Formats: sequence, C-alpha cells, structure tokens
Amino acid sequence: MRIDHPSHGSRVEGVIVISGRSGDPDEGDRVELVQVRIGHGEWFNAIPLGPDGDPWRTWAVEWDTRELENGWYTICARSFDGQLYSEIPCIEVFVHNEHREENHRPVVRIHIPANGDRVSGFVIIRGGAEDPDEPRDRVEMVWVRIDGGEWMRADDVSGDGTFHRWARGWNTREWANGEHQICARSWDGELYSELHCIRVFVHNEHREEENQRPRVDITHPADGSEVNGLVRITGTAEDDVRVLWVEWRIDGHDANWRDAFDTSGDGSWSTWEAFWHTEEFEDGCYAILARAWDGHLYSEIDHVRVCVNNHPDDDRSPVVDITEPRCGSTVHDTVAIRGTSEDDHEVVLVEVRIDDGPWMEATRDGPDGGWGRWVFEWHTREYDNGEHHVYARALDNAGQYSEVDVCGYLVHNDPNREAPPEGPGLQSLLPPVSSMALIGFLGAALVRRKWLGSTV
Repeated sequence: MRIDHPSHGSRVEGVIVISGRSGDPDEGDRVELVQVRIGHGEWFNAIPLGPDGDPWRTWAVEWDTRELENGWYTICARSFDGQLYSEIPCIEVFVHNEHREENHRPVVRIHIPANGDRVSGFVIIRGGAEDPDEPRDRVEMVWVRIDGGEWMRADDVSGDGTFHRWARGWNTREWANGEHQICARSWDGELYSELHCIRVFVHNEHREEENQRPRVDITHPADGSEVNGLVRITGTAEDDVRVLWVEWRIDGHDANWRDAFDTSGDGSWSTWEAFWHTEEFEDGCYAILARAWDGHLYSEIDHVRVCVNNHPDDDRSPVVDITEPRCGSTVHDTVAIRGTSEDDHEVVLVEVRIDDGPWMEATRDGPDGGWGRWVFEWHTREYDNGEHHVYARALDNAGQYSEVDVCGYLVHNDPNREAPPEGPGLQSLLPPVSSMALIGFLGAALVRRKWLGSTV
C-alpha cells in the first residue's frame, strides 16, 4: 500500500488528485477497498482505476484543498481485503491557496406572508434566496424557524436547484393565538445569510376542527404512457396536519400495499418516489394506485393507467447532449459541464469522461430529481493547456446506452497564476488504450463529434 501523489513535503493548491497503488500478498486474495483520510478527519472511499481482475491496483481520489486553511496536513491511506486492513502509509503536504476569491454571504427574503399579516390554519411560507457570487457559487439550502423553535428545511421550488424560490409549510394550529416571529436563513456551503424575520398574528378559532383527509397525487409516469424495465414512480402528498406515509400498489396484482420513499428531506412526504420492476408483469395495461395516511385517515386513492411493453419492436436508445459550455469554448479552472438527456422510457444514468479517461457519473440536475438535466464538474487544472474532448453517454432502464456525444474545448489556465503541483490526472492513471481499440469503440458507439459549434 503506497501513496504516489502528491509527494511528501510538497506544496499543493486548489483541487488535487491523491493517487497510489495497493496489492495483497496472499495468493487468491485481493484488495476490496481503499480509503483516504485528511488529518484527523473521517476515512472516505477512493476510486478504483485498475484492470477488471485487480481494480484497486491503482486508485485515486480528489481533494479540494480550498476547503481548509493554509498549513501542513497529513494524508493517510489504507486498504482492506475483506478481513484485514493494511498498515497505514502517511505523507505531509503544505496547503497554500493564494488566489482564493472572497466568498460573500448569500441573502434570503420572506415574501408570503407579509409582515403584520393575520394567519390561520395551514400556511405556506414562501420566499426567495440568491448568492451574490453566482454562478461561481449558489445557495444550497434554506431554513425557516418559528419564534425560538428548531430550524426547519424549506423546499426548493425554483425548478433549477437554486432556491431562487422556496417554500415551507406551517400548521399554525399547533401554536397559540397571538404574535409570532418567522425567520429564514440561507446557506451557500460555507456561509449563512443574515436572518430575515417578520411578525405575524395567529388567529385560529377555539374549536376542535374536523380532521381532513390527506391528499396524494402521482406525478410520474403520465396517465396513458407506455413503460418498461425499471419505472420510477413519483408523486406529492399534503395534509392539514401531517402526512405519516405514502403507499402504492398495482391494481389487481398486488394484494398488499407497498411502502413508498419520502424524498422531501424534511419528513413531510411533500414529495415521494417508488420503483416498479415491470419485468415481473406480462405486457398489458395496469393501474398504479397511491394513497397517503395522516395517522387517522387515508387519502382518496390517486391512480394513473399505463401500458407495459417489455419487448418493444421499436425501442429507441436514449439521447444525450452536452449543452454548456458551447462546443469550442475556451475554459479554465473548474468548469460545470451541463447537458440534457431523454428516452422513450427512462434514463437511469449519465456518465462523462475526459479524453481517454474513465467514465465518471454525472449529477442529476433536473427539477424532478431525474436525469432530464445533468451536470459534471471538470477540474481543468489537472490537464495540460490545449485541446481536450468531453464525452457523455446515457443509460436507460432497458440497459441501452445512447450514442456518445462529444464536445471539444480549449483549456487555457493562466501560466502567471501559480498552479497546483503537476501530477497524473485520473485518465493518466488508467492503462493506455490503443488507437485501434479507441477507433473501434468510437465506431460502435456512433460518436457525434461536436467541435467549434459544428457537427462532424
């Protein structure tokens, strides 16, 4: 077990790649995991980069040194063969980031209700948030608090993950009538905003109100659509008090209701999801049913009717496109590669690679949590200045890959700005790929090469 990069005693800056090698001396045994630790922090998993028979022979992990203060830090690594951990090699490096841009506090505002409003029943608190450092930085979370209570996470309703619009439900019946303070704060991953607070007056009639049924809606798949493979079912739920859970089943085929998963992030079940394996069913049309429970009453059952076609004659491959930055652009530092994907059924994964490097998973960026929009961070300082190519591909729930989309970019990092110590990028840690193998792969994948805005 050894750490190859960075070297002991070196000075590092920005985002660097920590890489090394591992092996197991026991015949028939092999390394199953490599972990890395910075200082006295927690162990986190590295990425295997070796061949199929020995994937952990080489490994790597990214470290953003800008998250720490300048100074000396210890990097340690260990491997695990399923029973025993290796001895722990460690090195020391000096973090020195000189050109870090100043981070400014994000801002947050409460729009509804207005200051001084009278409220009752179940109220939706709405507002907006933004970061003055956009697009380099953005708001990552908004919290709301009533009086001196606990901070509660708000929901991003902007549709693009920016929290430019957010919302949070408040059941005023759980609070005494009279004046109350609502405060909100936002977070950009490093700094909190200043608090924005308003005063409202709660006025609920002093009577035991009849409990209302919760409400549930299925938002995906659409009524009348055709599905196959692994189908992601999504929906919303709400109640005048609180939804405790959501259940679903296939009408006429599931005797028991199945539990859905709460995806709201705050236990409210405002959004939920479930997964249906249609391979277990014969081709035909079925009704997907869903219901919510508030601890006393079930909601009315919502349903959509879909048709299963597990063996379509004209099943299309998914489609993926790189949309930002524009093909042929000059890029530097960390670049957000953005794109779209679609399929006649459902995209379940988007992967990106740089030049001949390994395929790496992108991040979902769609408003519904799907792969309709995706993003991938490319740290260009790990590559030489000059022409580089970014490839993207999508995988659908039937196991089909899309054609590979590709864009060319010119990397130009300012040579007058001190760069991180040179070291192997992720792609240089992989075994070399022969030109004939690469040509064969590109031909099989039907690559669409886009360079300087043209399609070749």
